[in-house]
Amino acid sequence: MAENHSVEAISPAGELIEPCLLKPDTKFDELGIFKTRLKVKADDPLAIKFQELLETTQQEEHDRQVQEAEAKKKGSGKKVKLADLPMEETEENGVDYLVFNFKSKASYIDKKTGQTIERKIALFDDKGKALTHDLKIGSGTVARISVFVSPFYTALLGAGVTLRIRAVKILKLKVDPVLTAADFGFSDEEIEAYSYGFRDPDSPGD
Repeated sequence: MAENHSVEAISPAGELIEPCLLKPDTKFDELGIFKTRLKVKADDPLAIKFQELLETTQQEEHDRQVQEAEAKKKGSGKKVKLADLPMEETEENGVDYLVFNFKSKASYIDKKTGQTIERKIALFDDKGKALTHDLKIGSGTVARISVFVSPFYTALLGAGVTLRIRAVKILKLKVDPVLTAADFGFSDEEIEAYSYGFRDPDSPGD
């Protein structure tokens, strides 16, 4: 199976974007998905090596699918396309970045017992000390991610890889700010002109 060909790797350090590492997202999967994106400068040597690892692992899965088809005598020269890699290129203020997409299932069903087994993402600080899950992790947090680069193949998507989160080492924590009324342009004067959010019907105005 493709899972047997997974490669253990550590990502380069980068900024987390919309991390969902403490409480899984259940919008599209009732079992829950942990996920985050990681933004790294495109010229970072470790980012370049990490991208090369993804491409190599994907190509090996592609070649494996072609060889298996030939071994089963389904016809040589089987056409296997390459799926999109879990990354994209972007540019901000004249600087080029690579944004990698990571995810991992938050739970799974044990085939023997039928029970749902929940998972948690292991978290560590910059010294390697384990962190509890009562902290908040916001966008902009600098981290490195331990992953399985897991190859897959489907007839629809082709040969590709998924970045499955194993653990996260937080190098610099950033918490999303708590927004106030002022952040949305409201002022004290406006608040005084209203009663519990509604304009006094006897006051002048709209």
